[in-house]
Amino acid sequence: MFFIFGWNRPSITEYGPVKQELCYHCHNTEMWHLRKISRYFTLFFIPIFPHDSEILYLCPICNHGIQLSMADFESYKEIAQVNKACLENQITEEERAEKLDKISADVKKRQEERNLQDLEKSKSGLPLLQENLPRN
Repeated sequence: MFFIFGWNRPSITEYGPVKQELCYHCHNTEMWHLRKISRYFTLFFIPIFPHDSEILYLCPICNHGIQLSMADFESYKEIAQVNKACLENQITEEERAEKLDKISADVKKRQEERNLQDLEKSKSGLPLLQENLPRN
């Protein structure tokens, strides 16, 4: 009896457009997209469980972008859902603007809380966690 197993089989989830950005790689200004790539362990070519994942914010033209943290992913995912609903005419442009303002306020509040935590850690002498930096 033998088993066929493997790993790194990718599964890509596309969440949609987030916001318009200038790509420093291809120099185009487009709506960047949010994408999650999960890699799976497989048994007999059937994906069993994910062992790794990346959350990427990418230029749709050249696929160059940055890797996001989980906190940033949640915010960008909300923005992508709102934009997608507007593109599919499920909500109006005014509703979209209101929802995006609320999400922006929540993101700003979380960032301020993170900055306060970092300040407290720096005062206590604990090392700071580094955010995911853009990949080149």
